Amino acid sequence: EYTIGKSTIEGDTARVPVTFPVPERLAQRRGRREMTITYVLHKEAGGWKVDLEDTMRALLDGLLEGMGAPSP
Repeated sequence: EYTIGKSTIEGDTARVPVTFPVPERLAQRRGRREMTITYVLHKEAGGWKVDLEDTMRALLDGLLEGMGAPSP
């Protein structure tokens, strides 16, 4: 089960937050019941396609910011 948040679109790039429940075992250790991943999509041939490399980069940047480290 997941929840799709409001997307933001800038030109041919869209960002879509998706919130997932965290497995109970991890939730107990981390104190969080859900996590949000922002997927990065690019418009190609009239459709939107998820860019896994940009999505992973955004995920890692968010983790670094959460730890107080500057983004690369």
